[in-house]
Amino acid sequence: MFGILASSFKNCDMIYYIGGPTLWWMNLILFVTRKPIVSHWIGSDVLSFRNGKATAGWRGYINRRATYKWFRYYVADSPELANELKDMAISASVVRLLPARIEAEPELLPHDFTVLSYWLVGKKEFYGGDIVLRLAKEMPQVKFIITGTLGAEEESLSNVRYLGFHDNVEDLYRRSSALIRLPEHDSLSAMVLEMLARGRYVIYNKRMPGCIFAQNYEEAKKSLQQILTEKEPNTEGAHYVKKEYSIMREAEKLGTICKDVMNDLS
Repeated sequence: MFGILASSFKNCDMIYYIGGPTLWWMNLILFVTRKPIVSHWIGSDVLSFRNGKATAGWRGYINRRATYKWFRYYVADSPELANELKDMAISASVVRLLPARIEAEPELLPHDFTVLSYWLVGKKEFYGGDIVLRLAKEMPQVKFIITGTLGAEEESLSNVRYLGFHDNVEDLYRRSSALIRLPEHDSLSAMVLEMLARGRYVIYNKRMPGCIFAQNYEEAKKSLQQILTEKEPNTEGAHYVKKEYSIMREAEKLGTICKDVMNDLS
C-alpha cells in the first residue's frame, strides 16, 4: 500500500513537506519514495514531539526513526522553534511561512471597539479562551468575536459572537480593533501578523514589537483597558510587519536550501 501511494512521487527530485515527521503513516510513505525530504516544522509538531505524544509506542518509534535516520533536512518556522528542535538534537534552518495577507495597509478602526480571538473546539484552554471569556464577562460593554468554534459548549454572553471558521477573513479583520492570542505554545501566528499589518492592536504572550505583552488574566485585562480608548490604528505594528516580514525574502531562503539539498546529492 505504501509503495503504491509513494509512486505518485516517482517523478520528483525532492519532497518539501510542511510539518515535522510526526505522522507515522506519512513517514513510511516518504521513506518508500527514497527521495530527499525537506521537513518544515511549524509549531504543533514540535510540541507533539517534545511532550512525547508523537513518540510513544510503535507509531512513535517510526516517527523517531524518520526524524533521526530517514530525513536529513529540516527547516523551522521561527528561531524559537529552531531552538526547541536544537534541544532535541535536531538542527533546523529558519524560514518563516508567511501568509499573503500580511501584504496590507493600516485601516481605520471600527466605530465600536471589538476584540477578536480564536480557538478550536476542545482546545479553549490551550488557546487562552478561558481568559478571553472572563474578560468578556467583566467588560460587557466590549464586543468579542470568536472564530474557530461555534461556541456550542460555551455559556451564552450577549457581547460574544461565535463565528466558527469564517470564510471572509478580510471582513473579520475590518470589524476587529484588537486580537487577543494567549496560546500555551506558538511559533508565530499568521493572524497576529495579518492584524498588525492592518493597524490592529494585538495582546500576545510572546514579546514582539507592535504587540502588548500579556501572560495571564490580570496582564491581559490591564492591556485591554490600555487600548480601549484607541481611535487611531496601530501604525507601529503595521510598520514592523512591513519592515521585518518579506514573503519574497523567505521564498529566496527556502529556494537556497532546496538548491543546497540537490547539490548535496550530485
